Amino acid sequence: MATSGLHDRLQMIFGDMTYKAIGELSGTNAETVRRYMQGQTPSVEFLGALCKRFDLNAHWLLTGEGTMRVGDGRRASGSQETPGELLMALTEMVERVAERVDRLERFVQVMEARHGGTGKAGGRAGRVADAVPE
Repeated sequence: MATSGLHDRLQMIFGDMTYKAIGELSGTNAETVRRYMQGQTPSVEFLGALCKRFDLNAHWLLTGEGTMRVGDGRRASGSQETPGELLMALTEMVERVAERVDRLERFVQVMEARHGGTGKAGGRAGRVADAVPE
């Protein structure tokens, strides 16, 4: 599973922490944490718990923009993101994920059509990129 900038930032936050330790800090099952850390889109509850527990700037966590810690942003600019701004950033992230899922579903449909649903590779397998629209 491919990772995103969000997953890179999660790795930055947790470093070598175990999935169990992350789960205990966030109130999330260790197996669920493993899936999130390996590329599955994390739940809003998980991300919210991380932001609260680690004083993370949710806008930074979702987009990579701004400062990592909430306190850093207040000291630098004298303000912090409003709940509406955070919701907007989360909405944009969810929309991007939904677009990626749609492209992946179209890709799978094309591949199934090309290979008769058998999973066997055919002569056009080298042109997989043609099947996924940008």
